[in-house]
Amino acid sequence: MLRLLLPLVSLSLGSLVICNGLKLTNADKDMNAYDVHESYAFPSGLLPRTVKDYELKDGGKFALYLNGSSTVNIPDAYPVKYASKITGTITPGTLKDLSGITVKVFMFWWNIDSISVSGKDLVFRVPGDRVVFHIQF
Repeated sequence: MLRLLLPLVSLSLGSLVICNGLKLTNADKDMNAYDVHESYAFPSGLLPRTVKDYELKDGGKFALYLNGSSTVNIPDAYPVKYASKITGTITPGTLKDLSGITVKVFMFWWNIDSISVSGKDLVFRVPGDRVVFHIQF
């Protein structure tokens, strides 16, 4: 397993702010995507500001719809690309079975398979744990 450790950076970046008015299609219509991610122990800055819709189903399966694909360049880190639709499963402290999020490491774009919270770090993994990196929030 190849492990890469990113310089620690804050996720309170202006380009990673979520729209607070977004409604869910699950039973709790009063929660938005921002509220859901925080209730599962994720920082608010993880979601891009271009979110237009969010579905959360029983068992934690979700779909996140953006206004279009976007790339976020986190200072002193690797660029992260979001597709217009992101799917996966959310549980406390873990996003898994992800599709629609990639990271550019060196010259290649890698699919992000999971994101987990470990203390004050976010840990990003690609399938097979070939690359693991951390961002402090």
